[in-house]
Amino acid sequence: MKIPKKTKKTTTKSDEAPKKSKSKVKDENLTPAQAFVKSIQANQHYKGVVQIQMASEAKTTYLLRRPTGILTMDIALGGGLHAGGTAEVFGAESVGKTHLSLRVAGEVQRIYGPKTAILIFTIEARIDKGYMRKSGVCIAYSNDEIREFEIIRMSRGLPAFTSEETDDLKMQIGDIVVLSASTSDMGLDAIVEGIKQDVFQLIILESLGAFLSKEVDGGWVGDQHYAGASRIVTQFQNQVYPLLVMDQEVGEGESMIYRPRETTIIGVNQARASMDGGPKGPKIHAASGAYAWKHGQLVSIQLSKGKSIPENERPHIGRTVNWKLHKGKAGTHDGKYGTYDYYHMERDDPTFWKKASENFYGVDVIGNAIEAGIENGVITQAAAWLEWNGLRANGREKFTPMIQEAFEDPAVYQKFYDSVLAAANILVRYQ
Repeated sequence: MKIPKKTKKTTTKSDEAPKKSKSKVKDENLTPAQAFVKSIQANQHYKGVVQIQMASEAKTTYLLRRPTGILTMDIALGGGLHAGGTAEVFGAESVGKTHLSLRVAGEVQRIYGPKTAILIFTIEARIDKGYMRKSGVCIAYSNDEIREFEIIRMSRGLPAFTSEETDDLKMQIGDIVVLSASTSDMGLDAIVEGIKQDVFQLIILESLGAFLSKEVDGGWVGDQHYAGASRIVTQFQNQVYPLLVMDQEVGEGESMIYRPRETTIIGVNQARASMDGGPKGPKIHAASGAYAWKHGQLVSIQLSKGKSIPENERPHIGRTVNWKLHKGKAGTHDGKYGTYDYYHMERDDPTFWKKASENFYGVDVIGNAIEAGIENGVITQAAAWLEWNGLRANGREKFTPMIQEAFEDPAVYQKFYDSVLAAANILVRYQ
């Protein structure tokens, strides 16, 4: 009988014992937490909605700050207002809230130069370019404005602007965008889009308590609307929080990188006095719009009026401004307070940038810087003698103009500023 030959069994891939994938072998070296992170990252269900990473890989924006230029305040703030965060400035009317926010804008221009990008959302009034220039913001007048000024000047028998003066009035550092809207809802929608695209270093909202909803805009005077400003602010923050907390995706495929957004948002608002303050008097708090704003902000600065500043026979050329941090996170601390001197700025239209930049209008930043330098040991003081970097004088009156002249060199000013922050154990970057 013919015995059939044994045939060699052929095997298929399906018959072979499964091999461990490289990724599986690699995952065996991960901790449970690391494996969980990897699984969420790979799950399409969460793509574009959830970002998850190990804390050691997470980036922070809080080392980057936006200084106010008021050195004692910047020390209390841990270097300035946070990039990638929200801040509030509130206080009574005419205390200098707008001036403080514009000082931050001017510092952004000083640091970023032609790369500056600032957005201002105005609700209560149009921008005042003369006031902005005196507050340290280099903003250009439009051609129409310059022609108007020139017509008025010539009607008074004054000469037309020289070419140098015209160039000065058209001078601007970087980009400044002014946003206005019939309703705050629509204006804030546009701002959310600007934050998404990470276009601006600084956004100023002026002011929170004046936010107008669509319901109010479409109603009659006298109609009652409840929680209008608070609702708008709450909705705005609910959209802004994820943008500031989550990284933006830049690029595609393997070249994609994640980068945090670095926009600083300042909300300016009026203070209100409640009627239930008890025997100690009324309690001061922010208006309704800012009450909703306070829960997400990293910093809250309250300004209040101090004593008047007299000069010779002039009883009131300025005043002391008191400031206090009501909230402070990420390198700041609530409860800190201080003062600075503020001098009234006389009306001057148009304001030439050359004149504005050569004078310290508004806040006495020189006197404040000297105070901070002495407190932190950068300026040495022996009896009435003051000394810094080879400059030495007997008494503040003689020392101040020497420092002011030295600070006309931006490099010298920055060197002094950095040395005081270092002496105060503050480690930040401004760009």
